[in-house]
Amino acid sequence: LARRNTEGFYWNHQAVGVKAATEEFTNPYWGKTFLDIANQEDWTDWVSQVLVPLYWEDEQAASASANTFMGNNIKVGSARVRTVRMKNHSCTLNTKWVDTNDTTLFPDVCYSDFKSGEVDTALDQYGNFPHVDCQNSFFMKVEGKTRDWDCAGNILDVPFNETRKKAEKTITNVAVGNYFADATHSRLALTEIIHYNPTLDIFSLSQNWVEISAGGAYLPQTRTTFFEVMTSNNNFAQAYLVIFFLVV
Repeated sequence: LARRNTEGFYWNHQAVGVKAATEEFTNPYWGKTFLDIANQEDWTDWVSQVLVPLYWEDEQAASASANTFMGNNIKVGSARVRTVRMKNHSCTLNTKWVDTNDTTLFPDVCYSDFKSGEVDTALDQYGNFPHVDCQNSFFMKVEGKTRDWDCAGNILDVPFNETRKKAEKTITNVAVGNYFADATHSRLALTEIIHYNPTLDIFSLSQNWVEISAGGAYLPQTRTTFFEVMTSNNNFAQAYLVIFFLVV
């Protein structure tokens, strides 16, 4: 543990880890940040007013400087937007609370809490944001306030070498247009971005996600995970850390 650059990790986290979560929305939402998201419109505004302007350039990202973020942190690959949505299912109404003869008082379908067997895997019919299943991963799993989420879901990858205009159009038309974060169907809306810092020789995974309860509550959270590069020079140290954590 003593060999880890704790101070470097801290400052890197402050630079890239929390930037998208703490950057304020533009007018008319002065002062609002990702952590204040309370509905689908807030999530949409965060994507268009904060996420896209932070990570995509006005022009085609052809120069080296356009691929860096907050100093010398290099944006790696693509940004991933992911959602987990529930299928429609019928409801049994409590006649003590609802007059079943009046169909205007309650919708024909309702949506429950997350159930693995009720996930809508057929959300996308055209391959723009396919559903993927994956094995549980300690680093990719997020520990939410309602449950732990693995890395499965409908995904949209947007390369960083796109222009800002095209990236915003892609996310808006696909993710926002297909309601990646609506209270009725969605239970999770998450963005994942990987950076590499050559000075510290580490990768960082920045995750910002919103859990959505069946009752419509939006629960925003953020996390940054660091990965050190495995080389022949630190194989022993990495093995030592693995043994240490297993024992402790």
